[in-house]
Amino acid sequence: MKKYYLLSTTEGCATNLLENAGHREHYNAQGYAAAASSDDADVILINTCAYNKAMEDRTTGMIAEYQKKYPGKEIVVAGCFPKINPKKAKSFSDVTILDQNPRTTSFAQFHKFNKEDFERLSKKHKFVLKMRPLYFAIEKLFKMEFRPLHNIVKSVIVNEDFFLITVSTGCVGKCTFCAIKRAKGSLKSRPLPTILSEFETGLKAGYKNFWLLGDDIGCWGQDIGMNITDLVNGFLSREGQFEIVLNYLDPQFMQKYPEGVVQVLSDPRIVGINLPIQSASAPVLAAMERYYDPATIEKLMAEVKQKNPALAIKTNIIVGFPGETWGDFFKSVRSVFSFDAVLAMRFAAKAHTPAANFPNQVPEILKLARMAIMNTAILARHGWVVLKSLFDSRPQEPLHSLDRVHQH
Repeated sequence: MKKYYLLSTTEGCATNLLENAGHREHYNAQGYAAAASSDDADVILINTCAYNKAMEDRTTGMIAEYQKKYPGKEIVVAGCFPKINPKKAKSFSDVTILDQNPRTTSFAQFHKFNKEDFERLSKKHKFVLKMRPLYFAIEKLFKMEFRPLHNIVKSVIVNEDFFLITVSTGCVGKCTFCAIKRAKGSLKSRPLPTILSEFETGLKAGYKNFWLLGDDIGCWGQDIGMNITDLVNGFLSREGQFEIVLNYLDPQFMQKYPEGVVQVLSDPRIVGINLPIQSASAPVLAAMERYYDPATIEKLMAEVKQKNPALAIKTNIIVGFPGETWGDFFKSVRSVFSFDAVLAMRFAAKAHTPAANFPNQVPEILKLARMAIMNTAILARHGWVVLKSLFDSRPQEPLHSLDRVHQH
């Protein structure tokens, strides 16, 4: 019997990890068996990520490594890389490129991560995953929940506790720094009845934690005459105890539907959201072609936190975008203190994106200096969130205990 071995180059992309389930099903249906190691495999599939230069370099390095190590084996390259940079992908000889992947149509049917995929994540991701059980054991010991730290630990990183529901693929944005749209294309919203049917399936199987996936779930419904509030209200209209994480919601849709988004995010069953501000400077956002006012978003977030203080709000910030001044940068530094968890990334020009050719590229030495300042601010903010959570503890509720058992 032939065997396959699956690798992923992602640093935690939930969609990429969920796609692995589709690839496994494909090979299992073809009569292959999973190999314990790459040495034992006849086929090595590398599910790639290439959203920035660092990830593309990691991807190309892995492909080259396995080509050199196993010159006689079939190596299959899937994921974002072949679509984002097809020329470079095709420069690898003797590999099979899944640039037009028929399996993607079935990926939305999968709802669980495979724990073995976490073993190949970065040391930082694996550290957080290993600390999660210890943290929840401490809460259980004291019979308390430390908010919002509880929800941050639960939802800030991919883990096996959630039932995943893919609500859409692609987006409507035209961000000048982003290469992902080359891989994912324009928005394709899944029908609300289909989504809610999968939600019911998860509930009936005993799940209480749900993770909504999409390249930008904020734009869900824009192609079918609906919007993000219709989607979330579809879940919240269901009675019962459950918790939901919104994987990625572009702030422009919070600004576009302020009353509706504030209302749904104020429900305590919404426990985590990634609201990627990217910059708190209006001129920088204009250059990024991201259409929202930072002050308006900050005001709406404050309103949400007042109504749902346990909500864990995560964000992403790009440091050193072309044309960013020190004034622009310090606006972003200040914005750190409006979020519960922050991930900052140094801008790196990505091929095939407009920002790669912008004038006024920020020198690397300035990017490094600004990253040092930004990371100091993030560390201070995270420390304050931890301390605040200790003082804002509450008795542990049954929903959040570790005694929950799934029916598989």
